[in-house]
Amino acid sequence: MALEIPDCSQIPLLVTSSFVASDDDLKRLATPGMLVLERRVRRGDYQEDAYYAVPANEEGYGVALVEGRVLLGQDVDVCGRVLFCARPPPKEASMSEEDMGVLQL
Repeated sequence: MALEIPDCSQIPLLVTSSFVASDDDLKRLATPGMLVLERRVRRGDYQEDAYYAVPANEEGYGVALVEGRVLLGQDVDVCGRVLFCARPPPKEASMSEEDMGVLQL
């Protein structure tokens, strides 16, 4: 499953896991992204070093990202385990035509 992120710099867990150390780092993170999740997660079978998408409220609207260590020992439904966050390359990055073709897939 994939979730679209309009601005990665607005997701606190992405900011901390990206080791943002300056305002310039935060500006570079201010791009759209896509969060890719593994949906098959057994209830209660959470990994301490993983990140999970959970319902943001009791009605089930929206999602929040939490660290696996927070979920340990809890019986909580999760939307999925985060596999990775895909973001476009920086504007200043030079890329070969082959790399650009892969990005367009």
